[in-house]
Amino acid sequence: MSVPQPGSRLHGFHIESNTDLPEFKGTGVFARHERTGLELYHLHNDDEENLFSFIFKTPPKDNSGVAHIVEHAVLAGSKRFPIKDPFLVLLKGSLNTFLNAMTYPDKTVYPGASTVKKDYYNLMTVYGDAVFFPLLRKEIFHQEGVRLQQGEEGLEVSGVVFNEMQGNYSSAESIIGEWSYRGLFPDSSYGYDSGGEPPAIRDLSYEEFTRYHAQYYHPSNCRIFLYGNIPTEEQLAFIEEQFLASFDAPRAVDAEINAEPEWEAPRSITVDAPVGSDEESGATLLISWRMGTIKDPVYLLAWEVLAEILLGNPGSPLYKALVDSRLGEDLSPSCGLDSELRDLVFSAGLRGIDPEKREELNEVIFGILRSLAAEGIAEEILKAALARIDFRHREIKGGVPFGLRLMGRSLRGWLHGENPEATLRYQAVITELKRRIDERENFFAELIEQDLLTNPNRVEVTVRPDESYYRRREEDQQVWLDAKEDALGDTGLSEVQRDYDAMSAFQTAPDAPDELAKIPCVAKSDLPKEIRRLTLEESRIGTVPFYHHAAFTNGIAYLDVAVDISGLSEEEYLLLPIFSKLLCNTGYPGVSYDRVATLLSRHSGGFYSFLEASDRVANLEQPALFLFFRLKALEEEFPRAVEIVGNLLSSAILDDKQRMKEELFELRNDMRASIVSSGHSYASLRSSRAYSQVLDLEERWRGIDQFLYISGLTGDFDNKWRQLRDSMAALKERIFRRNRVSLNLTSRADFRGRAEPVMTAFLDQFGEPVEESGGLSLIREAPAPYQALIAPSKVNFAALSFPAERIGSAGHVYEVLAAHILKVESLWEKIRMQGGAYGAFATVNATEGVFSMASYRDPHTHRTLNAFKESLAELAAGVDSGLLEKAIISVVGRELKPHAPGEEGMLALRRKLYGISDDLRQTKRELLLSATPAAVAAAVEGLIASMRNEGSAVLLGSDEALKDAAQVIPGFDENRLTLPL
Repeated sequence: MSVPQPGSRLHGFHIESNTDLPEFKGTGVFARHERTGLELYHLHNDDEENLFSFIFKTPPKDNSGVAHIVEHAVLAGSKRFPIKDPFLVLLKGSLNTFLNAMTYPDKTVYPGASTVKKDYYNLMTVYGDAVFFPLLRKEIFHQEGVRLQQGEEGLEVSGVVFNEMQGNYSSAESIIGEWSYRGLFPDSSYGYDSGGEPPAIRDLSYEEFTRYHAQYYHPSNCRIFLYGNIPTEEQLAFIEEQFLASFDAPRAVDAEINAEPEWEAPRSITVDAPVGSDEESGATLLISWRMGTIKDPVYLLAWEVLAEILLGNPGSPLYKALVDSRLGEDLSPSCGLDSELRDLVFSAGLRGIDPEKREELNEVIFGILRSLAAEGIAEEILKAALARIDFRHREIKGGVPFGLRLMGRSLRGWLHGENPEATLRYQAVITELKRRIDERENFFAELIEQDLLTNPNRVEVTVRPDESYYRRREEDQQVWLDAKEDALGDTGLSEVQRDYDAMSAFQTAPDAPDELAKIPCVAKSDLPKEIRRLTLEESRIGTVPFYHHAAFTNGIAYLDVAVDISGLSEEEYLLLPIFSKLLCNTGYPGVSYDRVATLLSRHSGGFYSFLEASDRVANLEQPALFLFFRLKALEEEFPRAVEIVGNLLSSAILDDKQRMKEELFELRNDMRASIVSSGHSYASLRSSRAYSQVLDLEERWRGIDQFLYISGLTGDFDNKWRQLRDSMAALKERIFRRNRVSLNLTSRADFRGRAEPVMTAFLDQFGEPVEESGGLSLIREAPAPYQALIAPSKVNFAALSFPAERIGSAGHVYEVLAAHILKVESLWEKIRMQGGAYGAFATVNATEGVFSMASYRDPHTHRTLNAFKESLAELAAGVDSGLLEKAIISVVGRELKPHAPGEEGMLALRRKLYGISDDLRQTKRELLLSATPAAVAAAVEGLIASMRNEGSAVLLGSDEALKDAAQVIPGFDENRLTLPL
């Protein structure tokens, strides 16, 4: 089907433009709905992963989080699908490759993607009806947003979004991220938290909530972004018929974000944040600038390049100046460019700094900026930054659908009145930027002068740990609740109870079967019976295993170096995370760390490491333990990039005390910040470790054991660094030997011949094999049935783990299906809908044979553990055949998700190393497609027996919450660990 031509009228749309987009191998079609003014953009190409997104401009007018709550609520029942949770029904049985909804500071987006056309239209049908015709029941407002309820000690406030934001405001890093831009917009919508501040959320009324949707969720305020190979005209007809035919006229929607007035002078603000047990960690000081709008694509790209110049890597001048100042522990994660708002924001600062040193910090930042403005940017640094930006735009990235990334780029300008392609296109923009740089020698020096040095629209943000943070908020909440109770009186309290009872009845009442049947779903018969297989050619370079995955990579080569780290000592395993981090961020003889960083930026698209362990499917006695290094580079830069990495791995400087300290403290601070924000991951790993030697090792690498280890090192660094230095040198000498190394190349097929000589020279730098003996015997301790991890947080995280079947067995397949059913059925209802937690999970570790359930940002503790057990018991009592079919569809659907070329190469390598053959995967597919309710129920019975015999529960949360849990389950009082946060 041909692409619609400009000026034509199709299905109520006027085609505004039709643009050839060779950089995306497609055509951009821009259309406007004639009756309502809705704007639609389709990037039509041959990608089978089609994506749609409904986008509404939703500027906040206060801190009530109403935009966030509406985002949750519209997906919970609509005119055509009046069930409790259509979104959840889709999750139960869809082949989607992406399905979510997100609230930003100025917009709310509802994207969905699938590789199956029928499934794609199913998703769009439910999402379109949800955003335009939601029921917005009062019960859903109380469930998803905020509600009052009677607790054991009086009136309480709860709700999914309320509890989510309680968790958000338990994280200092989240608070810093918010105020890095909010402080610049006190008189604009950007000055509010679109997610909501808990004290403001609790005052939001149901009437205000419904009024907000009525104001902003009209086609006149909607943009639709489409991507993929489904014909444009076909989609226009579908959208008109299914959604827009119900709207007769445009509506005037005031969704503009009022411009922040120009400031006459810079300002400063101080914001409080929670403090943990380590009260010497200091504050975060950040300087943020409000600059020009993102509407000019050349200006936007210029700032992307300038941000890379200033802060892109440890060799960047501003990055290095901040670190070398030694005023703080490391850079704030909020440093860098924020291009999600109408106005660009750039931030720079340090965390772990004494607030009294603000003047010194200002001098460091402005000193280096003045120097750069006066002297200009060194040519090598400029070329490195341009190369890195070029690489980012050329790389076919994974993680999320490519169409979703392009949507984000398009919305930068489109949301604020520009053509959708203005901020989407790259090649023409980079060509124009390079022309301007060539014409004006001081291009970036002038930009620094204009936007940073002489710009009064600047705020100095101090985020200060306050030991009274939680106490003051709890007191404020209690005062509010007491006043609320007095104001309500007996009549009002009775109404609160009626609302709560109505919500509870709504949550527990089953949906009518005929209404559930209206949700469109694919059938099991639509699923492919054959798995998708990845190629991996095997050969050797000398004695070293060499693998090659051939794929279209857009001129990029990915090299993976897998280093076998089996047979090490316990101390060496604990050392590996900081060792591998330092190795990627140091220098080698004659080349300083900042120079190496600049060289890598110039000649590669990135170099990083990660640790991974897995049981080998066919040999459980010899687990696969690897330190992976990944290098990605353009083909023409590959030889030089490999040379730099070879020098680094063979001759890395590991005795630079200051460099070691900087990397160690950054690792500690990153882990510290992640524990409260990702507590479910830490709790799950902690509860799983006893059942697998591999997971026990993973705990030492990325769990609480590692955090305690590096916290001990930072607490006595001056006395321990020499020992660290010697241990790292010995470790490097031990593991970088040819008998421990495997190589994997992902590239075009014809690049392999050019790459092999490069890799032969690379391997010459690895030592000869040596005889080794000893090492850590990975013997696991008996599981602790209960453990409490004390952390400063207003929400909690619960995890329960126990042994399960492994991949290769039928039981494993049935447990995977059970985990999916639990996640989208009972756990969702008991923990999220009724309990108010933000998330609930059930997972099966395929190679290690461990089943885990967890909750995220949870107001409860022992009640959640009971919900885990009750959910298993309910599923064992019987598995609905229709629900099972949906689970099969969803689980198979995960395997249909496309991977980027770089992801495919690494995935193929890992499957090879861990013994996960295609035959094994095909058997799993066949078992999935033939699974019966009786088989799944029997598998759940086995899980229940395992849980009773060996279950291990971990709670992570506040001391007060875990004391309450210990009153019900005394074991939590017997095994307590206060985390040094």
